[in-house]
Amino acid sequence: MARRFPRPPQKQSGVALITALLVVAVATLIAADLVWERHLQTRRTAAMLANDQGRLYALGAESWAIDILLTDRDSPDEIDYLEEDWAQQLPPIELPEGSLIGRLEDMQGRFNINNIYRNGQVDEIAMAQLRRLLRILELDEAPADAILDWIDSDQDICCAAGAEDDVYTNSSPAYWTANRYLTSTSELLAIEGIDGDFYNTLAPYIAALPPEWCGNSDFTHINVNTAPSAVLLALDEQVSQSDVDRWLSEREEFSGYDDLRAFEGVVSDDMLAGNYLGLNTECFGAYATINIGSFRMSMYSLLDRQGTADSIVPRIRYFGVF
Repeated sequence: MARRFPRPPQKQSGVALITALLVVAVATLIAADLVWERHLQTRRTAAMLANDQGRLYALGAESWAIDILLTDRDSPDEIDYLEEDWAQQLPPIELPEGSLIGRLEDMQGRFNINNIYRNGQVDEIAMAQLRRLLRILELDEAPADAILDWIDSDQDICCAAGAEDDVYTNSSPAYWTANRYLTSTSELLAIEGIDGDFYNTLAPYIAALPPEWCGNSDFTHINVNTAPSAVLLALDEQVSQSDVDRWLSEREEFSGYDDLRAFEGVVSDDMLAGNYLGLNTECFGAYATINIGSFRMSMYSLLDRQGTADSIVPRIRYFGVF
């Protein structure tokens, strides 16, 4: 009888095990991807809802600011000063999901950068103010020339440090001068000679208010009742720090000036006669910051009271998420 030998082990069992492990690994990866995708969708939906909520809260804060400014206009005072209700810092307002912080700022207490170009020509008084402000802030004066060229309507280089299209078209990426009034101070970052540090130092003291805004005028005065020390010091070459200290002390003591007699003999007669200084304001900046969980949104709105008009117009509104 023939002798039988045992069969060799089947190799298919090892292949089956590897296949099973691969199937389990692929299934695990797919499941993990689905879980992660669902997590992202949940976070994305939550962020969209928080963004919508934040915008509604911010617009509500803007409406509140409008009501405050309308109430202020109906008050017997014809001046705007820092002890009025609109100028007070609001405490954080509790929301069901977070908090809201808001404030109003007089934008005519700042130097309006657009004032340097008036009725198609350079306003020498305003241009001198800008140069003094840059000196006071220990900044280079040269970009003042480039700012003028950015705003004016021609392609002629105005001054030694001016810059028109021939400068900006050689940049990377290339671009052109605006040749129009600024509507946001952040546009300065596109101008020759101005970098982030320069802008961050200057920004708290300037505004970008085009003609026909803020009382439908071609020019906006500086409200001496709200202007900070640096802006007051830059008013005229004859103004000293002691003059500024006296003005700040008196306007606080008397709850704002109701005339400009305190400035006579210190600033030039041309400045007083040309309405470069004023006692009230038409344009205010409304700032709101909304916190909802880990989501944070900010809003800036420029509100124009338009003189005696019945309504207040939001000229510009920016939202930011950070």
